[in-house]
Amino acid sequence: MALLIAMGSTVVLGAWVAVMLIVNPGSVSGLAWLMPEWNRTPLSRYQSIDEIRQEVRSIGLTVGDILPIASHVSGERDELLIPIFKPPEEMTELRVYRPHFRNQNQLELIDRLNVSGPQEIFVLAPLSQTPSTSGGTARSLPVSQVSVLNGSSTPGIWLSLRGEWARGSTRTSYGLIVRYDLNQQRLQTLLPWTSPSGKDPKWQQVTGNATPELVVNQTVGLAPNFKFYQPIATSKVTDPMRLVAIALDPPALKQSQFVNGLRLAQQGLWTPALKLLEAAKQRGDWSAAAQAQMDVVKFHAAITKAQADRDWANPTEAIAANLLDGRWSRSLQLLQAALANGGELKDLLGDVDRLTTRIDAALSLNPAQVDLQALGTLAQFVQHGREPALRWLTARNRNLATLVQPIDRSASPVRPRFAQSSAVGGRSCQPDRRNCRADSSPAE
Repeated sequence: MALLIAMGSTVVLGAWVAVMLIVNPGSVSGLAWLMPEWNRTPLSRYQSIDEIRQEVRSIGLTVGDILPIASHVSGERDELLIPIFKPPEEMTELRVYRPHFRNQNQLELIDRLNVSGPQEIFVLAPLSQTPSTSGGTARSLPVSQVSVLNGSSTPGIWLSLRGEWARGSTRTSYGLIVRYDLNQQRLQTLLPWTSPSGKDPKWQQVTGNATPELVVNQTVGLAPNFKFYQPIATSKVTDPMRLVAIALDPPALKQSQFVNGLRLAQQGLWTPALKLLEAAKQRGDWSAAAQAQMDVVKFHAAITKAQADRDWANPTEAIAANLLDGRWSRSLQLLQAALANGGELKDLLGDVDRLTTRIDAALSLNPAQVDLQALGTLAQFVQHGREPALRWLTARNRNLATLVQPIDRSASPVRPRFAQSSAVGGRSCQPDRRNCRADSSPAE
């Protein structure tokens, strides 16, 4: 008897589900895991845009500018994207409406996405080395604008939601990447982004793939810093698209030159890194993943090279640009000239902590590089003073220690005096000798 009752209940339930799927598919939300296209807002009465505005206004919100899908895709699409804001200008929701096929002024809500901006700690991460910027908190920052990211060959409408953060003279832009799936008619949040340069993400061909990458500019100052994401379709109906970062770690190959090249790249020495990767490629054993990592390095190296080739009016910027491009000999020449003109070593070297990290990375691969040793000594002098700097130098090259005249203990801690003969130009010279021997290691 119990079995018959259970079977009868199952039949009734199945019939009810069947009827509801025909009459109102969105109401059967419990089956969304099985058929995500059923997970829709239950069908309600059609509304005009004025009625939508009035309804939204009644709960203290406002309707933003309407974004027609048809103007950004080929084919006949009639959906409308409508952002919803709360005072003063914080986006809280993104909706998709579909006009009635007989009356275009009557709209039906077919999907909605709650909007919460990225956390402040994420937004400020690229600015962590800026003195006036703290690490931020876990609070979500508001977004207030929405725009379409054109240029992708991947199906769907790609949107950038944007906000602005400012403190004093320090500013950064941030936001979210959202995709509207044209087939499922669903909105999907894919990625937070942040850009101290204030530039929106964009689609750009960076690797050899047929599909452009999404490029996010996180550059601060002269040191280029870009993030690259590849759109990857998945088999998950609830998560049909992902944006996967092209990371430099782990290396795609275990070959030593390739691994060492990526080590330099991760410290911002893009041009020296590219040379190692190009040498590694000549040895064969290559892959698409290795090429993608190399393309990322090449993208950054092109920027540092262009900056180093520029004629800078400011000696500090000229030195920084050459240091970033790994032009150690040229950097020493510019530094010596600037010091002779009254410049302060501490100011000319800029971010000494970051410079020391780069020098250490370069020396780990080429410990006999004289110009690197000289620059490292000067950085140590700025950080720790005369005696620690000379100890650091002597530990790496006892002969080179004679290249820098003893610094008077009473001298300024930021203006060491160079010997008449120095390591500039890739030559190591003894002050008491007329001839200089060319350093056997490459100057650049």
